Amino acid sequence: MKILEARAFALACLLAFGAASAAEETDGQPTYSGSVAFMFFLSCVQYAGDAAGLRTRLETQGANKAPDSEAARYLRGQPGRVYGTRNPQGMQLFISHDDGGCELLAQNVNEKEFRPEFDTLVKALTVIKSHEHEEPAEGLKHLEYELRDAKKTRGWKVELAFPLPGVAVQFSLMSAYPVPVKAPTKKK
Repeated sequence: MKILEARAFALACLLAFGAASAAEETDGQPTYSGSVAFMFFLSCVQYAGDAAGLRTRLETQGANKAPDSEAARYLRGQPGRVYGTRNPQGMQLFISHDDGGCELLAQNVNEKEFRPEFDTLVKALTVIKSHEHEEPAEGLKHLEYELRDAKKTRGWKVELAFPLPGVAVQFSLMSAYPVPVKAPTKKK
């Protein structure tokens, strides 16, 4: 999916649901937002490029497959499936594309509580590039990463979009897509 297309979709989804995010509870346990980071990493990032594996994981974890009529609005004409989960803090929609891309649309995610968990998880990978910018017209803050595993056999493009402070939206969008990795050349 093209970045601008993804941003337009994220904005449309974010605005469609409106309202401010719920407060996080921090009683020594991981926050809901931190749990969403972990969930995103163990699903979308881990299974990027493996749509069948991701879908098996989601079904095994109890996610509900959306009916095709409902899934169509999130798939935007691309083949794939949509799964949903809900807990007291909010709703999460996993958008699994047949090409192996994955998006997670999660309700009530606090970026300040998501980022430390996500940054800890990313430490296991090599960050090739990262870019952060705000789009005031969209009401979103975007973070983009290009990642590789330690052996440089797998690569990911990860994009995160969070509402800017004061923007009355409830959803954040995270996406992970596989990217080709060049085989290392052997030194003579």
